[in-house]
Amino acid sequence: MKNFQKDQNGIYVNDSNVNVFYHDKFNDICFGVEDSNFWFNNRNEIIGSLMQNFSPNCTFADVGGGNGFQTQYLSRKFPDSKFFMIEPG
Repeated sequence: MKNFQKDQNGIYVNDSNVNVFYHDKFNDICFGVEDSNFWFNNRNEIIGSLMQNFSPNCTFADVGGGNGFQTQYLSRKFPDSKFFMIEPG
């Protein structure tokens, strides 16, 4: 993997000093529209329909989950599965 190497714990890390920035205000903006916005709701429905192909008691990770809107939807749709969200912000 280009620009990645394993650290002492066996976790791949980027070996460059690129600064990634996502301003907190964008999370606030999304939070204000997610419940009523067609894009967020349709994305949840599409992901939910794809996930029906998996066992009902799987564990899923939502990496970069933002406000948790998608994780919340999926945990309600699939109550026998386990979900956790990773959001570095």
